[in-house]
Amino acid sequence: MAEKPPASIETESEVEVAHLRGGQVGRIEADFAHVHQGAAREIAARQVEIDQSAAALVSGNAVAMQLSSVLAAQGESVQADRSAIVGLQAKEIDLKSSRVGLSVAGRTKMTDSSAVFLLAGKVEGPVSTVFDTRGSLLAGLTGGIALGLVMFVTRLLRGRR
Repeated sequence: MAEKPPASIETESEVEVAHLRGGQVGRIEADFAHVHQGAAREIAARQVEIDQSAAALVSGNAVAMQLSSVLAAQGESVQADRSAIVGLQAKEIDLKSSRVGLSVAGRTKMTDSSAVFLLAGKVEGPVSTVFDTRGSLLAGLTGGIALGLVMFVTRLLRGRR
């Protein structure tokens, strides 16, 4: 007897309420989207809940994730509990035991969380960052100068040939 492949749906979904339990979906567009132990390329909804799942792009007014991984998320309010996010932008961010690469927010609350780059108007809780706002600006300035020098030297060397 042949084995069935795992559930995988590569479609676009546009509804008021979308629930995905397991499996994969290309795009979810809804008023309310809930993904449990699934994967989505893109989720766009007023309210998004992601539980033990993965998503590439997530956008919504209110985004909540638990035990999940997200490439990029944006919203008015984003809550993450024991999750990993590469890029995050929101007016208000609440992180609990989570890790973020780049976080940009008006207000950030962090509990046992860390960020590589943190740009926020107001930060609550103990902060563990590699670069804070000042460090991010200095790193960007230093990186820009270094890249400019490399390009300048490359042009000089190519011009001599």
